[in-house]
Amino acid sequence: MANVLTVVWFVIGWAAMQTCLGVWLALMLPNRVERARERVEKAPKSTFFAGAAFWIVSAFVAVAMIQNGRPGPVQLLGWISAGPMLAASAIGGAAFAQILSERIRERSPQTSPLSALAIGALCTALSGLLPVIGWFVFLPLVGFISIGAGLSGLFARKGGRKEVAPATHVVELPAPVQTSVQEPASTAAYAAGSPPPVCGAPVAWC
Repeated sequence: MANVLTVVWFVIGWAAMQTCLGVWLALMLPNRVERARERVEKAPKSTFFAGAAFWIVSAFVAVAMIQNGRPGPVQLLGWISAGPMLAASAIGGAAFAQILSERIRERSPQTSPLSALAIGALCTALSGLLPVIGWFVFLPLVGFISIGAGLSGLFARKGGRKEVAPATHVVELPAPVQTSVQEPASTAAYAAGSPPPVCGAPVAWC
């Protein structure tokens, strides 16, 4: 009974830690996680093979340096050499959690972004623990893609387009044309102060 409880609490703790790590990375390193997410969505096949190749190389180097009989500094370097692979895997896992959170919000708009992200990270962490399918299908597939996408998120630069300010066209309006209107003599004389002519008709007609 004690062994069963140990396994249960180990699974719960592992899932909780993986969920917290995925949420933390998605919130604290949004640009790197976004690049990894774009890599997963645009080129999953090449990302899978790149992640598998990097995992094989990293595992071979780490195991060769951590073998018994090696000096302590060499074994320490072996553990350090596995760091980039583990970091890439964490970044890729956060990218999968973000993708899943977007799909959750599409089907459940009332879900908050943080809740959807936590649910996506938890589902990604627990799916790898499913016997047979999770161990031999989901975990290798998602794991290698996560490593490949995480490498792109860690080391690749995002080639964003430079924002160009919209061109402003200055339209020059023509200068106002001053037109001189010649007033009738009678009107001009009236404006100058002389009395208007008396002809029994309007001034303009005289």
